This record gives sequence, C-alpha cells and structure tokens, in this order.
Amino acid sequence: MQMISFWRVAVLLAISITPRLSYAETYQDWFLSSSSDHSHLTALTANDGGAVLVFDCTLSTRTCAWSVISHKSCEDDRVYNVLVHVGETTQSIDARCSYEEGALGRYRLAFQNYAAMNQLLAQADNVRFAIETRPQQFRQLRFSLAGAGQARSRLVALANKIHAPRRVSVNDSRTSSERSR
Repeated sequence: MQMISFWRVAVLLAISITPRLSYAETYQDWFLSSSSDHSHLTALTANDGGAVLVFDCTLSTRTCAWSVISHKSCEDDRVYNVLVHVGETTQSIDARCSYEEGALGRYRLAFQNYAAMNQLLAQADNVRFAIETRPQQFRQLRFSLAGAGQARSRLVALANKIHAPRRVSVNDSRTSSERSR
C-alpha cells in the first residue's frame, strides 16, 4: 500500500515540478522526468509523509539544485539551518524557503551548498534531514537514496545529449548563484 502512495506522490510532483512532462523513468526509489522541450530535468523521491527530495536542472542556465518539497510551512525567503545525516556523517547546510504556487501548494527548501549536498548524498543508502524550525527545535525528514546515483547519472547523460557542446556535471562545486553568472 505504501508503494502505491509513493508512486502517486512521485508522479503528481513530477508533473507539477517539471513543465510539460515528456517522459519518465524509474531507478529503484527515484523517479526521473523531463519536460517536453527538454529544458528541465528532474529526479525525485518521496517519503511516507509525502515530502519529496528533488534534484532538478534547468538546462538553459546550466543550473542544478537540491531541495526538499513539503506541505509543512516555512517562512518565505528565510534561510533555515538543516542538519544532513548520512551514515556516520552529519553536516549543517543552509536552505532557503520558498512557497510554490499551484495545485499542490507546497513549500520548497532549496539547499545553498550544491557541492556539499552532492558529496554527502553519494555516501549512503538513506538520508535524514533535521530542519531547525525554532531555536533548538527540529523537524525530521527521511528519504531513501536507493537509485539516486543512477537517476542523477542518467539525468546528466540526458543533459549532455541534449546540449552536446556544453557539458553538464553533477560535481560542479560552484554555488547556484555562481553558476547563473
């Protein structure tokens, strides 16, 4: 029963996140989708609570980002401290909140350190986020990373196929603002 719920959430979110969904592929617990004009690629997974961990790239700007999308509210444009737990490693990474209009009306926490997220999420099968909602008060979210590496690799391969002369890399160490310059 949980698998049906997971895929329903994943498909609905992929459709809402990716403009004009063209096709979709699955990699274990991860779902990969592309817009019909191939300008936007998204890899995502959902947890049992309906929150979604997203890796998405906008090909025209050559920017990719990690974010968590949830129905739990956060203050728009506020930067939150998030503890990222992977295996035995814990790292603090800031994430900026934004409200996403649309049918799902969800909140997005976009992680500010792309390189650190890539490095951490490549290390284990699961990730746990502790989001500081108030001083010393945290909300926890857990996600499976089974298939995340395959989905990201496929996403990069698709991006490089679509835009052959300019290569896209998931190991870009620049921040999202640096990449957009």
